Amino acid sequence: MSVRTFSGREVPASTLVSIRMLKLGWKTHSLHEIYGQIIRVAGAATKTPLGIYPAGNTGGSKVWFFKQMLITAGQRKILDEAKDN
Repeated sequence: MSVRTFSGREVPASTLVSIRMLKLGWKTHSLHEIYGQIIRVAGAATKTPLGIYPAGNTGGSKVWFFKQMLITAGQRKILDEAKDN
């Protein structure tokens, strides 16, 4: 899934989430989160368009990049609805 930005460019949603988490790391002065999210932004921007991403990964810097996590039925419903819009 991609998101259209104000500039009109399409960006993978996972990249935007990583950018927001990078900003949160900056605001909380968490060097671990900042470092982890810089790597995740680069990875999300280059790997997500190719379909290389782990299902359900929360994207926090304390979680391994390729770790898959369970997606509950309620979460799956939200994701499916978001894809339809």
